[in-house]
Amino acid sequence: MKGLKSKPERKRRDESGQALILFALGLAVLLGMAALTIDVGLAYVARRDMQNAADAAAMAGADALLEGQSSVLATNAARDLALQNGYDNAAADVTVTIYLPPTSGPHSGDSDFIEVIIAHPIDTVLAPAVGKTSFDISARAVAGIDRTPKPYSIITLSETACQSMQFNGQVNLTITDAGTLTNSECNVDAFSTNGTINVATAANDVVGGWNMTGKSGDVSLPPSRAGHYDDPLIGVPVPTPTSAPVQICPTYGSPPGTVTLQPGVYNCTIDPPGQWGLQFEPGDYYITGGIIINGGGDVSFGQGLYFLQGQGLIITGNGVVTGNGVTFYIDEGQVTLTGTSDTQLTAPTSGTYEGIAIFQNRTLTTTVNMSGGAIADGWGAVYAAGAQIHLVGNTGSTLHQFISDTFLMDGNSTITVDYFSGFLVPVPVMSLVE
Repeated sequence: MKGLKSKPERKRRDESGQALILFALGLAVLLGMAALTIDVGLAYVARRDMQNAADAAAMAGADALLEGQSSVLATNAARDLALQNGYDNAAADVTVTIYLPPTSGPHSGDSDFIEVIIAHPIDTVLAPAVGKTSFDISARAVAGIDRTPKPYSIITLSETACQSMQFNGQVNLTITDAGTLTNSECNVDAFSTNGTINVATAANDVVGGWNMTGKSGDVSLPPSRAGHYDDPLIGVPVPTPTSAPVQICPTYGSPPGTVTLQPGVYNCTIDPPGQWGLQFEPGDYYITGGIIINGGGDVSFGQGLYFLQGQGLIITGNGVVTGNGVTFYIDEGQVTLTGTSDTQLTAPTSGTYEGIAIFQNRTLTTTVNMSGGAIADGWGAVYAAGAQIHLVGNTGSTLHQFISDTFLMDGNSTITVDYFSGFLVPVPVMSLVE
């Protein structure tokens, strides 16, 4: 009959109504998911900011511990830093909890570490439409003082000198598997660079402040804060010079040759002229006038202790100077290893002076000057607790460790220091550990 719709037409109309309902439901789900996605993203940003605040607060507390402040002051420092970042423990919906020592984790109960936990619910913006009004957000951080002995190739001991660790000019320093360590508490520039400086190390730890200026260059790891530490060689005794036998001082004629010296006491300066060489037999020596090598002859030092007064140790020639298992104690005078000589000094591997190649009287303030091939190869500590060590020039690599009151590397210098069995230092270093 006219006006009546067939069954298929009525079925299609019914189905179109169902599709509209399904579309509406799907749209609601999609909008809910979009709302949650946006609010979860906002919560993630808030969580990141909260974590940054917790990290900074824990580091502030650790810094106070590093300076020797009480646990109360360290806790206050952490709480103040959290407040500066907008987390006020007095607010009704913010909780800043500080534990010193931490109550959980690998540093639980260790009073060298501080734990900061920040909790704050984050209100949602769009998610209330689907019944979610807030997210509970929290962040935790632990920081403190690591006293594990660490390797350093350059160590300064002065607690007050500004520019205690200096790099000036066009300098390239590479230290493999070790770092630099500066004991000065000078806030301005205990660690200082000025010029085109490239310093590549495993660490640059400084008690005080640092100032890095210049045209270009890079310090691969910016300095980080450390606590005061002790001279790693403070317990090494001053040697007693041998007293016998008293030897006849060498004489030199013509043509040039090699003079062989026996262990004992020499009341003169050992200073071979021109192309004359020297061969020191193994044993202990006491040389009241010191040793000067400024010619072209080769010099070989046998294993032993060399107690030097007068001029000290001066090597400025162009010969080959070698010493295996030797320690030079500079009681008077100076240490100068420069020129074009190829100097290879290897410290003893056992005994009282194990690992020490050069030991300058702790009261001497005379600068230790070393350059170029004069410090290539060899191994051992160059120790001048009361003086500056000054490095300049170019060398492929050296295994020496430098421990001194202050340190200067300048000029147009490229030096590589390969750390090898030096003296470790249990320096307090601040670190974020969790």
